[in-house]
Amino acid sequence: ENTIYVPVKDGKAGGTAIIVPAVHEGRQFFLLVVTDPKLVITEVTPVNTKNVKEAEKSAAYTRFKGQSVDAIQVSGEGVDKAIAEGVKKAGAILFVRLKK
Repeated sequence: ENTIYVPVKDGKAGGTAIIVPAVHEGRQFFLLVVTDPKLVITEVTPVNTKNVKEAEKSAAYTRFKGQSVDAIQVSGEGVDKAIAEGVKKAGAILFVRLKK
């Protein structure tokens, strides 16, 4: 189960944030995916990467900025692919739960 965080300012949603797991070579780490109110990704940050050190320094995080959560494409290899899969999972959760 994931918790969707929705910061509120002046009675309006200021965006969303969700933490999702990602797995690389059987080792788990987490991603914090932040969006604006229109569900466009503004930031992807690795969290708890002690088991997947290569996830800390990946350049893959910046490529998601500006993309709508329902348009994420999985590509890359290795840890970059694991990151893309995690971001896609986050996007699917946000889209299904908040677009209804």
